[in-house]
Amino acid sequence: MTLSIGGFVNRMVSIIDDGKNTDAYFVDNDNAESRVNFVGTANINDDLTLGGRIELSIAPNKSGNVDQNNQEIDNIFTQRYTEASLLSKRFGKLSFGKGNVAAFGAASVDLSRTGLISYSSIVDTAGGMFFRQKSDDALTDVRIGDAFSNFDGLLRKNRVRYDTPTFHGFHLATSAYSEQRYDGALFWGGQGYGFKAAAGAHITDTNQDDADYQYAGSFSILHEGTGLNFTLSSGKLERDNQSDPYNFYGKIGWLRKFFPVGLTALGIDYTRSMNLPTDNDDSYSIGAVVAQEFEELGTEVYLLYRLHSLDRDVGPDVHDINLLSIGTRVKF
Repeated sequence: MTLSIGGFVNRMVSIIDDGKNTDAYFVDNDNAESRVNFVGTANINDDLTLGGRIELSIAPNKSGNVDQNNQEIDNIFTQRYTEASLLSKRFGKLSFGKGNVAAFGAASVDLSRTGLISYSSIVDTAGGMFFRQKSDDALTDVRIGDAFSNFDGLLRKNRVRYDTPTFHGFHLATSAYSEQRYDGALFWGGQGYGFKAAAGAHITDTNQDDADYQYAGSFSILHEGTGLNFTLSSGKLERDNQSDPYNFYGKIGWLRKFFPVGLTALGIDYTRSMNLPTDNDDSYSIGAVVAQEFEELGTEVYLLYRLHSLDRDVGPDVHDINLLSIGTRVKF
């Protein structure tokens, strides 16, 4: 059995203006929270590999959890993965234990190299922040995380998962997990004619009393010569007692080696979520990001600006929330 150990620290400072106050939040970046990873592998024969994985989050003050009332919250020390796996080159991979469900990641395929701070799930950066009423500056009970969703798969669960081998860039995945929930996903990646492209799509049976199926998909393409790239994502949840909420996300990026230390990634994105958190609510967000890689040091430095806006047809109007984040990820 061979053991490998890795991980990274991903810390940032966010300056957030909620329409009344502007405060600094010293947080762990929830887009890719700090973690340590242990992977054991053993070759049974030329075809089969036995694996075991334990991955732990060590993330003080996660950016998606802090809010105006709690600037210090949730010093997370918890498991992301605790799984055993059997990989066959001919028949695919079977995973058993806690880890990503098959559908997770289908809505967040992104070749822009800015995903450590900006991708289709924009709530990871400041999802816990409450919107304020314009009339009296009082906090509402609606958070950024209530107003936006990319409807990706249901994250990490205790599940059994199967992934097929890759055939012409395609592979299928399916999983079953707690509370009688199931999902399936299709992923693809390819390269040629000066382009690199990737895509994913999923369907999830959420097994909720007031909801049926959840769908999402994403596509990203990169022109390798110029570094120009484009990413799209969309998702939807079927609801029984209200209009179906859905989301659109788009990003234009530029990936270039301006400096000898490593690649620079630039991006501008726009996202719109409809019927969240209620039928009478629509929201949009605009973001701009730059991420600089320091290749030999295993380090990235990034800067993000993001506007969050919520339009409520019923209820009080609310202020926009503006965010400026600067941080670094150091890998080991």
